[in-house]
Amino acid sequence: MAVEKELIALRKDYKISQKQISKAIGLSEEQYRRKELGQYDWRATEMFAIRNYLKPFIGPRSLNDIFYDKTTQNVYKAS
Repeated sequence: MAVEKELIALRKDYKISQKQISKAIGLSEEQYRRKELGQYDWRATEMFAIRNYLKPFIGPRSLNDIFYDKTTQNVYKAS
């Protein structure tokens, strides 16, 4: 769940709604919500799409900054 907390924090910091980001990456709002809550794994393509969408807000941060679980020091599993 730590990964999703980082993503939620970034999204909220930049006042991006679930609806906005889900539309930008090609998911329904419900699909996005469930993935953000950790109920389903992110696909690698979705992870890259999220990174690309957030790039104007977060600059040169990497995928690891968003999808790296700092509590276990593991890269989040993409399906």
